[in-house]
Amino acid sequence: MLDIQGDYANKEHYCISKTKSSVVQFNDKQPRNFTMNSEEIPTSQSAVHLGIERDNSSKFGTKNVSNARISAARNATYALMGAGLHGLKGLNPTVSIHIIRRFIIPRLIHGLEVVRLMISDIKALSSYFKQLLKRIQHLPERTADSATYLLSGQMPIEAEIDKRTLTLFGNIIRNPNTVEFKLAQRQLAIKDRNSKSWFTYVQQLLEKYNLPCSSVLLQEPPGKFSWKNLVSKAVKTYWTNKIHSEAREKSSLQHINFEQLTFDNPHLVWKSAKFEYFSIQRAGIKCRLMLDTYLLQIHKQKFNKYEVDSTCLLCHNGAEDRKHFLIQCVALDSIRSPFLKILHEKTTEVVRDENHDAMS
Repeated sequence: MLDIQGDYANKEHYCISKTKSSVVQFNDKQPRNFTMNSEEIPTSQSAVHLGIERDNSSKFGTKNVSNARISAARNATYALMGAGLHGLKGLNPTVSIHIIRRFIIPRLIHGLEVVRLMISDIKALSSYFKQLLKRIQHLPERTADSATYLLSGQMPIEAEIDKRTLTLFGNIIRNPNTVEFKLAQRQLAIKDRNSKSWFTYVQQLLEKYNLPCSSVLLQEPPGKFSWKNLVSKAVKTYWTNKIHSEAREKSSLQHINFEQLTFDNPHLVWKSAKFEYFSIQRAGIKCRLMLDTYLLQIHKQKFNKYEVDSTCLLCHNGAEDRKHFLIQCVALDSIRSPFLKILHEKTTEVVRDENHDAMS
């Protein structure tokens, strides 16, 4: 292979730089010498190939990929902060999330659809992405992950990687005259489930999302748009059910109807905030109250091992929990009453219309 490359370079009259070239040995610990045009090519533990850093010391040879992608996404985030992509005093989270989808996510997962990642790599990518969504929505770190995703209308980063991986597999099986298709046939035929092969990993994804098996897809490959729609629907259904199941187990989220929340559709509290600075701040407080992460005396008591009194500092009448703060605190009646009056009128109007429709 090196001789062929060297002959082609000589024929086309260009030079291959030794300082920018290296050889990475896999599954072979014996020291070997590689030459091109009678010049030795250095060996190394890792090298960048097509934008992806490969190494010979980790399970899948991609231990440095996730850190590089996180660094690229973080740099892109910092570059966009001047445009308002940050938390408390930035843009409405609906706009920020749109920017994240267009500029941050592509840098975060670039090239990851062609490699196998370790569980630790997936956790690192997910951790960074969750923290980014929480900061954009002004949410504390202790906010439930399921609430973070559903309020933003954004799927976990693992789902985005899986979608791209399955889409790439669809591109391969639709071109039977390519080397990639023949490689897919061979690997899926002879490799077992414990193999490090990328195609084995794709087979596991097909099972995970309840999609047709690889043998069926190789014989009858679906069209481009039908496959993309099928993959998008399957991935969205899987993660919707999983996130909803996790949300139902959280006691702090028991008063939120997450069943009506879907991905690609941020929560109404963010949509109603529009673009005014104080409206965005109020929406952030509403979110923290909904998720029971707004700091009240009952939380201070728990965080300080019950050394702090949970009594409300405004009315000194009962423990200051979420129910007391929103409904029962006497000191806040003058602020609460006008809104409760409007809410009562709207509720009465809705009930009256429903009764009228039922009678008619």
